[in-house]
Amino acid sequence: MRLDTKDTYFRKYEASFSYLVIKNIMSGYIILIRENSQPWGSVFNTKNGLPVPLVVIRLIRTQDKKIASTQVTDVDGRFSFVIPPGDYYLIATKDGYQFPSQRIKEGYHGELIKIDSTKESLIKLNIPIDIKG
Repeated sequence: MRLDTKDTYFRKYEASFSYLVIKNIMSGYIILIRENSQPWGSVFNTKNGLPVPLVVIRLIRTQDKKIASTQVTDVDGRFSFVIPPGDYYLIATKDGYQFPSQRIKEGYHGELIKIDSTKESLIKLNIPIDIKG
């Protein structure tokens, strides 16, 4: 049997349960738990697929076009935002790179992010960016 769940940090876990049988008698359970997603998004180079560090990611509120939050990707190109309900979009900037990507269509390209829930939500998207030139 398999069960999927999330913790308070939005990490997803997969749990597998098996019966432990010794000499035809059920004597217990074996439970295997593993994390199956990461609590962050990433920015990657469309030319080679590698993560891009030190990209400035700005979360913009659509209603007033003001910056709601700013993150800088780490050495592995990772970032995440926990934000209240509302409508947003992201802008990714780094010298020598272009956002949105013109090379590939997968990932985030500036589309509306709509948070409808009554609680804060985690934004973790994969953002492709192109090297200029």
